[in-house]
Amino acid sequence: MDTEAPSTRMSNFFPLTKRVSVNIGGDPPAFVKARLPFGTHESVVSCIQHLQEWTITETVKVVVADIRYMMRTRKQLFKRLKVAEAMRAFISQHPGGIEELRAQLEKVET
Repeated sequence: MDTEAPSTRMSNFFPLTKRVSVNIGGDPPAFVKARLPFGTHESVVSCIQHLQEWTITETVKVVVADIRYMMRTRKQLFKRLKVAEAMRAFISQHPGGIEELRAQLEKVET
């Protein structure tokens, strides 16, 4: 029975990524190979160089802070989407809804 040996090439497991070599400095110079999605902005690659000086604790603090920020941003986005959905429903049920909303807004602003 001829069975094909399992692949050990990373590109077979991650076909939509590219390998990027990053010089993280030092004497002698050290290089890191990272697999990033095609189209990754060059600024992302340059950020990898700064990570060499971080401890695990610092890295965890930054990751936790970023996750909290993303959760807050997500929450705000959903609130805005609910407002937009309510406005869309109001306008669709009231043909003159836009003018009515504009008039109410002008009253509030004065």
